[in-house]
Amino acid sequence: MNIKIIIVFLSYSINPFIRKLAIMNTNDYTGYALLQTTTLAGNIVYIYLHKDKIITQDIAPRNIQYSVASSALTILSSYQMTKMIKNSSVGNLTTKIQALTIISTYIVNYLINSETVTMRQLFGIMLMLSGIIVIDR
Repeated sequence: MNIKIIIVFLSYSINPFIRKLAIMNTNDYTGYALLQTTTLAGNIVYIYLHKDKIITQDIAPRNIQYSVASSALTILSSYQMTKMIKNSSVGNLTTKIQALTIISTYIVNYLINSETVTMRQLFGIMLMLSGIIVIDR
């Protein structure tokens, strides 16, 4: 398996648990501000370390529009996830969200890219949906 996939997988798996520890004993707004401030600091360090590789001429207005839309969705989902993590079981919550993300990705990919969904993928989607129903009861 590709090391980059392993890094993302482990980060996505571990992060919600660490996030919950970081925001305990804070209100929703303070917890979100804390998480976003530390993320911003990390991004600033990253940009500073890679400033010589950034080519601003490559950025077209369309790229900026998509980036703003992506950032807005990230802010919305991050705030809601922070609130839910604080008040829920991280294991149950992230399991449902990840399964629904996989399912919706197949649907969006089908609608936007016209890629067909194979019988195996459809079977997997059905298993995930049934798993969410079983977990929720």
